Amino acid sequence: MNYFPNFNLLSGYVSLGMLLIQQIIVGVSTYSIIVAMEYLIAKEISKALFYVYIFSASLIIVYIPSAASQIYLKRWIYDSFYSFIQSYFKINRKETILLRDNIRKKKESWLTNEALNIHSELCSALYEFFSAILNVAISLIIIAFLISIELLSWYILAAIFVCVLNLYTKHIIKYNTHDFQHSSSKMNGLLLKAWPNIHSGNCKNRNAWFEQFSQACNLVRNSSTKLELSKSIISSIAALGAVLFISIGNYRIIDASGYTLELLAALFMTLPRQLQILQVIFHFYNVYLRFSSSLYRYKDLIVNSLVEDHSYFSKINSNSLSAKQKVGGKLVASTLNSLIHSIQHKLPSRYLIEGGNGSGKSTFLAAIKFQYDDIYFIPTDSKDLIFKEDRDIDMSTGQIKLTQLQRLIYSKDWGSVILLDEWDANLDLYNIRIIDNALDELSLTRTVVEVRHHR
Repeated sequence: MNYFPNFNLLSGYVSLGMLLIQQIIVGVSTYSIIVAMEYLIAKEISKALFYVYIFSASLIIVYIPSAASQIYLKRWIYDSFYSFIQSYFKINRKETILLRDNIRKKKESWLTNEALNIHSELCSALYEFFSAILNVAISLIIIAFLISIELLSWYILAAIFVCVLNLYTKHIIKYNTHDFQHSSSKMNGLLLKAWPNIHSGNCKNRNAWFEQFSQACNLVRNSSTKLELSKSIISSIAALGAVLFISIGNYRIIDASGYTLELLAALFMTLPRQLQILQVIFHFYNVYLRFSSSLYRYKDLIVNSLVEDHSYFSKINSNSLSAKQKVGGKLVASTLNSLIHSIQHKLPSRYLIEGGNGSGKSTFLAAIKFQYDDIYFIPTDSKDLIFKEDRDIDMSTGQIKLTQLQRLIYSKDWGSVILLDEWDANLDLYNIRIIDNALDELSLTRTVVEVRHHR
């Protein structure tokens, strides 16, 4: 996956294109009112009214591209998020990962709690970043055209100051962002455990969870405060430095002109716009820091979305595992090599893998799934697996498992090799017998490999 988000989307181009049109209209309105005032001072009323009409029309027209830009910004956010999920889906299409529960919950937290928020922050920050650049650029062109080109050079010096400040302070933002993200991820991981701990009815579990959550929440508060404070201080320094450069530029122009009425009138009319530019510069740098912060979070999201640990067999204690084959209704001692041979050649058969806790039974099934094609794997915790035939019906874990197994047994579209990890967990004895007999029939045409919960 790319360490830079996919912004190359039609909705993004439309949103930024509408934003460009909006800012051009705003620039036209600024230019029109200033020129109208100049003609009014010169007592050329008809020309002044013409530019007033343009100014009034622009105030109405500007809402059309503004609304369109916001609409497509929302589409851009979700298109970008969809593009990320699509890439995640493609990269992990063959992954069969069995991680320790705490690691799995951490990675799930990134995908479920962080992914959409990060894409929303990135697209919004880039939108505001582009908006600030356009606002400043168009305003500067108008001001330089109406007053003096020299003023433009002072704005450029202010921009250089802001860029240099960024080079010397970006490591601070990076460190504080990483600190905030680490504490936020820890808090989100605890939130995933909230339901069973709060609603179990056990005071000890409930209180222990709340104590850990309170500590994690306090870390998030402190790290977020530290991050926002550092961004505010840096952006304030940037804005104050820019104000100093621009103030010097205005003073030099006024002093060099000899305080002429025309120039003072132009400066007076552009003063609100120059103040707005200063506000935009402050906002611009703040948005840049926010974008940088979100980009660091995106890189963390990518790192936590990739699962590259395929060393399955190193986690398996082969001496603690054994295989038995069901022949004529009875379990007969076999070997793991015989099991692998049956899978490779897709021989109709039924195998049971046995071993103590932690010996690697589930990991062995995951290794088989990863290495061979045309295999269907139902893990122990399969209640969240989605099927096309699913209906929005409230069922227990046992009912869900039973439905999944029935679909598997009575359909021919599930592959020639079936892997079942503790399929009998959460089933009563009656249904275990029914499924067990059905698996015997299934093994006449396909290879069935299972780990049992009950024996």
